[in-house]
Amino acid sequence: MGIEPPPAIAESSEQKAPDSDVEASGEERDSKKAPKGTTSLDVEIFGSVYHVRGKQNPEYLLELAEVVDGKMREISHHVGVVDSGKIAILAALNLADELLQCNDQQEGERVEMMEKVEELTGVLNEALNDRTV
Repeated sequence: MGIEPPPAIAESSEQKAPDSDVEASGEERDSKKAPKGTTSLDVEIFGSVYHVRGKQNPEYLLELAEVVDGKMREISHHVGVVDSGKIAILAALNLADELLQCNDQQEGERVEMMEKVEELTGVLNEALNDRTV
């Protein structure tokens, strides 16, 4: 299993968005600039506009931006930090924590399913052996 590239590549457009609670503007860019098969649009995250490109549909890219924006806003309300770079790092750490917790839970569920499959396979084999005897 290899490491896959991130779903979206962000490039800072150095534009400051107007003060608002809008998480993502979703303004699509000229598709001639983006490689074929990719989506390119502008999104607003924590007051700044970023140009993002990805192979996913625009709605998915907007959802990614909304998750990041939401996490940054949540953290900014709970900590006294004003520096958006520090808030971004805290948001990344929080999102990474959530991801690892989900991965651990998923692995635990996978193990439980495999154990159940083995148990049911044993029951099925016993039933089949009883029929043939």
